[in-house]
Amino acid sequence: MLLLLTDWKEIVKTFLEYSSKLWNSCKKTDDSGGIMQALKRAIEICGGQRKLGEKLTPPVKQQSVSDWIERGSIPPKRVRQIEAATNGQVTRHELDPELYPEES
Repeated sequence: MLLLLTDWKEIVKTFLEYSSKLWNSCKKTDDSGGIMQALKRAIEICGGQRKLGEKLTPPVKQQSVSDWIERGSIPPKRVRQIEAATNGQVTRHELDPELYPEES
């Protein structure tokens, strides 16, 4: 029984490591530099990562905002919220050009 429990823990650990690597590789885009510049501007406009997180619905912790920077992407459901939090100073197109192509 002890052997099975140890094997199970190792399987879960391996799965979590693989999932994390897969998530990070899938979410990074070629334009993540521009996206991250836009996010950093939004953070500055709002007065910091914590304050930006508090303006979202539902609010997120500072660590979540930091994770977006680390990953190089923003969750799609947060893009329009960030645009609203900055009163349009940072646009949804800047934050996710694939999801929100520039309007002509």
